[in-house]
Amino acid sequence: MSEPLSYGSMTTILEKTEANKRFEVARQCPSIDKAERATPLWIDYLKLQRESGPSILKINGTTYTIGTVRVYPERVDIPSWHETDNERGGVFHDFDQFGMNRENDDSERGPQMEPEVDFDWEQFEWDEMHFHGQSLYIDYRGYRRSDYPDLTGITMMYKNDGYVDWIDSLQSSKEELQNQYNTRDNRRVPYKPMSQLTVESPNGEKRIKRSSKKLHECENKLFKRLFANRKSINVQCLEIDYPYDIPNFHSDLKKLKVQELKLGFTSQEVLDSVEQLIDNVPLKKVTLKKYLECPEHNIIKSAETLEISHLHGSISRELRRVENRKVIFREDVYEENSYSDAIRRWIEKKHPIGSYCSVILKGGKAISRTMKELESDGIRSDQRCVNIQNDDGSMVRVTYEPDNSMDRVTNELETEPTWSLKWEVVAS
Repeated sequence: MSEPLSYGSMTTILEKTEANKRFEVARQCPSIDKAERATPLWIDYLKLQRESGPSILKINGTTYTIGTVRVYPERVDIPSWHETDNERGGVFHDFDQFGMNRENDDSERGPQMEPEVDFDWEQFEWDEMHFHGQSLYIDYRGYRRSDYPDLTGITMMYKNDGYVDWIDSLQSSKEELQNQYNTRDNRRVPYKPMSQLTVESPNGEKRIKRSSKKLHECENKLFKRLFANRKSINVQCLEIDYPYDIPNFHSDLKKLKVQELKLGFTSQEVLDSVEQLIDNVPLKKVTLKKYLECPEHNIIKSAETLEISHLHGSISRELRRVENRKVIFREDVYEENSYSDAIRRWIEKKHPIGSYCSVILKGGKAISRTMKELESDGIRSDQRCVNIQNDDGSMVRVTYEPDNSMDRVTNELETEPTWSLKWEVVAS
């Protein structure tokens, strides 16, 4: 007869168990829930994402998608844009019985809701005009009418869009207008809004669960099940992508111990919100997937390593804005003729040993010119290395080598090599 595990043995096994497997074990064995939550949780990759569709939570290789889907009766034609929303997991807000968005409404959803007392006629008339203008303009762009519609203030927004963009925008406007018609006429929509949780495992297997409860209630239940009352949550890489609004993270997901932070957008408000989520600032590494917007924010300036994917201007300009010990520029689209002046200005700041800066470049012309110009400042020890002596006994080693780490889609016909130019303070 096998003997039960001791408490110490059980917590040791739990701590080394992959996070999603731990969640499932705790769900199936409620008796170990307290011990499981008291054991430090380790996550390799955690992503919080919300765009125009559902809320997405990725933990290692498992994706949790939660949103509101529109469930239509059988044999009822479903608008294509509703099918698209449902296929990607719904949207991040509730609907009332007229189909109107209820993102911040605490009232009950669906048939239980009361009709609005006041109808916004001014907004309704503007939306009608907007939809009419879009329809005329799309007819004009599709060569179904010869005269340019006299609605410039509306149509100018769409003049550079492609055909698919026109149709998507028109469908969205049509739906919003139909919802207002429903409200005006006190007519309910034919579908039932339901909260949906989709759990997709690394092998592509999906489990879908639907509920008539409001979306935020279902989201609360999910986050409480995964993160509530945990002693410690340790995350190797945390990625946050909220392009359209300021993150308002769940109260059970707080005080994370993070090694690397990846950010899609870095406004002051977003960074302030993210800072409340993390327990161990300064971080070892911060990666900006867009531009550097707030270099003075504590999360940015205190990070040991700062990686920037896109530049507002030249390398020289960006280096003047940052004080991090290690800086990586993923790609310099401006591609300067030479980086010797930027390197010299960086050296003047007297960085400590171990500090470095690197930039990914296509082609070798700028690198060749840079190395040639720096020969007057130091000694060229070989073709790919120039050593520049500092006053304090350290030196700056400037090197370049082929780079294969670019996380981007390349043209199959593109044969120009990619290089990493790096300058680093080392001991003499």
